[in-house]
Amino acid sequence: MQAIKHISIPQPCHEQWDNMKKEEQGRFCQSCAKTVIDFSVMTDQQVINYLSGTHNVCGKFDAMQFNTVNNKLYAQNLQQASWWKKLAIAGALTSMLPLFKAQAQDKPAQEQSDTIATPKTIMLGKVAGPVHSSKNRMLTGCVSDNRQPLIGVTVKLPGTNTAVATDVNGRFQITVPQDAKTLEFDYIGYNQLVTPITTNNYYDVKMDERRAMLGGVVVVRAPFYKRWYYRFVKRPVKKIFG
Repeated sequence: MQAIKHISIPQPCHEQWDNMKKEEQGRFCQSCAKTVIDFSVMTDQQVINYLSGTHNVCGKFDAMQFNTVNNKLYAQNLQQASWWKKLAIAGALTSMLPLFKAQAQDKPAQEQSDTIATPKTIMLGKVAGPVHSSKNRMLTGCVSDNRQPLIGVTVKLPGTNTAVATDVNGRFQITVPQDAKTLEFDYIGYNQLVTPITTNNYYDVKMDERRAMLGGVVVVRAPFYKRWYYRFVKRPVKKIFG
């Protein structure tokens, strides 16, 4: 089993799913000459379990599925990191016990070496191995307006099919090429926002509501004192003097 940090499809396949031959775990792609796994019918944990035991996978996902799976992976990696911290502290304390013992052990403790699998990022679509940091980078952030985080904002790399959606806390994470220039943010009822990609890996994004939407009329009124002057001074005087 391999530990997973993140999943994505950097180069989506353009073959038609409906034209592929049905198989037990998905459908067979004539172009790739391999089975495309249908992950859209799996739970997040089933996806993680499957990808942990294999590599070089082609798969079909729902649009929002990447976001939910990656959020679950992020939480699991945090828990795992916390567990290893506790283990390291316990190991350090244990190694200091001989300093406080009156008598040494007759038999020296045998050194043990635990091999920890290095977490690998699994790429879906047509995958040869983990993402190399020299070619890609992970961007994270939070999208909100002036009041609260925004759920379901589309975060996209312009000119590509690479996109994710923000979670219930407005957070997102997306893998982009090192030479990517901008990120595009789209949300119903808000102005589209294009943010330059800098050397930072975290982005705090603020979106503005549109002043007008389809089906609704926005009335922009004059200041109160101008309305009062027109109603109680200018209009009555105009009626008197014609």
